[in-house]
Amino acid sequence: MKCLPSMDVYLVLGVWASVAGAEVVDYRGACKLVKCLEVEVLGWKEKSEREKLEWLEGFLGWLWGQGKELGVAWKYVTSYVYDRCVSEDVQNAVEAYKKYVKERFGKNVEVDLSDKKVLKAARVLSKIASEFGVSVYDVVRMQHECWEKIDRPLSFERMADENVVRRRLQVKMDIDKRAGFVSKQRKEKESSEVKQLEKKVRECWNMIVSVGVMFFAGKKGWLGGIAKEVHDKLLSAKTHAERVRILRENSADRIVERWYQEGCPRDLL
Repeated sequence: MKCLPSMDVYLVLGVWASVAGAEVVDYRGACKLVKCLEVEVLGWKEKSEREKLEWLEGFLGWLWGQGKELGVAWKYVTSYVYDRCVSEDVQNAVEAYKKYVKERFGKNVEVDLSDKKVLKAARVLSKIASEFGVSVYDVVRMQHECWEKIDRPLSFERMADENVVRRRLQVKMDIDKRAGFVSKQRKEKESSEVKQLEKKVRECWNMIVSVGVMFFAGKKGWLGGIAKEVHDKLLSAKTHAERVRILRENSADRIVERWYQEGCPRDLL
């Protein structure tokens, strides 16, 4: 007891009495909870009395709603902290779903946040949105638009399977890409990747020319094929001036330009 802040213990007992509607003098349970809070809740010791009070009201109210006793409160701190961390993402995902269903189907839907599948679905939607660089709203939208026969809202819980959500999203993005529509975030991401590849094409071709195209003519990949073409032309050239012209016509700038024209192939060498 000497190392425990007694004010925190009494604060726990006071909040619990308020939540439970009856005074419970469980010093042992309160002490164990305070000791746990000091470890599990970031910056607990530095919190003001008001901040501690607000946190305890939320946690102990949640604990009471779960039908648990104060004596075992310390066992559930980690679960509560985790739930608080993800609650904003969960709420955002649910609101995005409600907004989409209202806009497309004209329906107001309710989502049961006490359902574990709902919480899992919300986390999956947030994770996939971050992974693909799109908004959660777009992930929900694409789940419904990946197949033209989807004519009613998917239940929120049906988006709890990460593999299924990712597959639906990929199908819709592939359809959009073929139709010439790519999300702004996706465009930016792809543009960055293309620029990096362009730099690599330029650097690799300069290296090939400096070492000698003959050494790369048998290599696999797009640049290997270009090296073979240039090497064959150089072999058939009859004069030095003609060889110079062939190399000039296949400068790094010209190779990069051709790379773009041929769809930016990824397999270079």
